[in-house]
Amino acid sequence: MSLRMETKEGCWTIISVYAPQTSCHEKDKDEFYETLDDVIRSVPDDDFLTIAGDLNGHVGTGRRGLERVHGGRGVGAKNEDGERILDLAVAHDLAICSTFFAKKESQKMTYCSEGRRTEVDHILVRRQDLKAVKDVKVLPGEDVATQHRPLVADLGVLLPPKMKERAEPKIRWWKVKGPVKSEIKRKMLATGLPNPDGPVNETWQQAAQTILQYHLRSPSEKNTVHRPKRKKHVGFDLLNDALYHSDWLVAEDPT
Repeated sequence: MSLRMETKEGCWTIISVYAPQTSCHEKDKDEFYETLDDVIRSVPDDDFLTIAGDLNGHVGTGRRGLERVHGGRGVGAKNEDGERILDLAVAHDLAICSTFFAKKESQKMTYCSEGRRTEVDHILVRRQDLKAVKDVKVLPGEDVATQHRPLVADLGVLLPPKMKERAEPKIRWWKVKGPVKSEIKRKMLATGLPNPDGPVNETWQQAAQTILQYHLRSPSEKNTVHRPKRKKHVGFDLLNDALYHSDWLVAEDPT
């Protein structure tokens, strides 16, 4: 079973697995790993990938030639099914997370039955994302099935840097008086107002932007223009201001 979630940091794909037991036919195991291989290949490269579940294999403590995918902190000896897990990890550059963390034996054993204690449940992530895994351990006092204990991983995914919003200046209309008001009106009338028969939104947006550009070059700009550090919906604010204060702009100059 696989699940793909959209998060603020990007997409996260989780593949839940249950591999055939050691006593099963080799054909069943081959089919399982072929299917899992296809599913992994279908995951976009940019996704944060997690493979977790009962893989029914022992990866052991040896890591010679496998340093990239095996951290050397496994349990016991490797078996044939563990070899399959390692082959999968090498093929897709996946890190077997629990082998990168030193823990007490009680925090490593995921399966306990009739005195047998083994590590058959595993969590794998892309090797490049291993730095996001802060800890992996078994919860000894909890059971999720008759013989299995939960294996949990703590992830710390860094938030991407927040882009600074570019806030546009906004005219303080209540301060636009006297000579400043007359100068803006004169320049606007000389240039020509937008076609009043055109689309309403475009007409007023054009008028508002023109007013703002003229005013930014005005000597009184420092007193009558507000430059916010962060402002949302500036375009709508500017358009509303232009609509509200357009009466004196289009009126004839009494002087």
